[in-house]
Amino acid sequence: IAVLEKRPLDAAAEFQRQADELSQLAALFLIARLAARLIHPEAAWFAVFACLSLRGFNYEAADARPYALGTLVAAASLLFLVRWLDSAGWLDALVFFLSAALLWRVHLIFWPFYVLLVLYAAVRLARGETPVGWLRAGAVFALLGIALVDLDSRIMDANRALCRFVGRTRNELVGATFAYFAHPEDADKESGLARQMSEDMIPSYRTETRFVTDVGEVVFGTVTASVIRGENGAPIYGLRIVEDITKRKRLERELAAHATTAGKLLASFTPRETEILTLLCDGYTAPKMAERLSVSVRTVESHVANSYRKLGVRTREDAAAEFARLTLAATELKKGLRGSASGEAYVEEISTLLAKFPYGGASRT
Repeated sequence: IAVLEKRPLDAAAEFQRQADELSQLAALFLIARLAARLIHPEAAWFAVFACLSLRGFNYEAADARPYALGTLVAAASLLFLVRWLDSAGWLDALVFFLSAALLWRVHLIFWPFYVLLVLYAAVRLARGETPVGWLRAGAVFALLGIALVDLDSRIMDANRALCRFVGRTRNELVGATFAYFAHPEDADKESGLARQMSEDMIPSYRTETRFVTDVGEVVFGTVTASVIRGENGAPIYGLRIVEDITKRKRLERELAAHATTAGKLLASFTPRETEILTLLCDGYTAPKMAERLSVSVRTVESHVANSYRKLGVRTREDAAAEFARLTLAATELKKGLRGSASGEAYVEEISTLLAKFPYGGASRT
């Protein structure tokens, strides 16, 4: 590996140089892993030395930022695509998705690498060399909607995923701003953030935005915006990457509604009814409850009857089970609202909660 000529560097430049060197070393490591996986277990070192023999593939190339980081992210994207297609594991799919989403943000020059990723996946799918089906692969690749915008935030180009997401053709998108098809309540926010970024007030932004499709359907997307700069540091393009989070947002709203329903039903019990139902869950009989609470058996039975009606049950066993389920629902549904911001695991977690507590309370009989 070539050694940089020694020259005085300020702290920031020295830190950047070291970061670039580490990025290039990490990229070489991932390339070695790829060679061992795709060519031969003993081909790793051959691939590393082959890369080092290429003109410019050394620490000197790291000065031409951000190519070292781009090489690292590109290698990570391909490695985890291979791992995902081999194992069909969602963790590998997630890392591949995140790496691929980052690649274009590193530098526009890496855009053709997306073609390689798609072609590699398509060949393996066509040959049946992966447990990942076409539907699942298409879902992962279609998660990212990507648009290239000019310095006035007008779309210059958009991929098919973004066109499908907002229900418009590429010709309809080109020349428009994101605020044009954003929800009216989110349009000003989107325009304001784009303006701040174009005026160098903020380097980038990430926000959740509602969009309106051509048929009037409201969809949700996480918009990540950044600026692509030339070699002299001047901005030349803007980049927008949109992740479709419509399913997650709808499940979150459904979860919130079920949590509210469970909370309201639980709050409809009087303090005495709650005491009696708690004792019922603990196996107390009506006479034992009356003795414990210093009331008559008839009073206990009256409260039990009211509780049965609110819970929609007819037996003490069903009442105990439903009250315990309702109490757990009110707690677990609210806890579920504090889950992670995104990801397939979070969607599955919400779906599991909704299946476990279908209406946040008892079904009426």
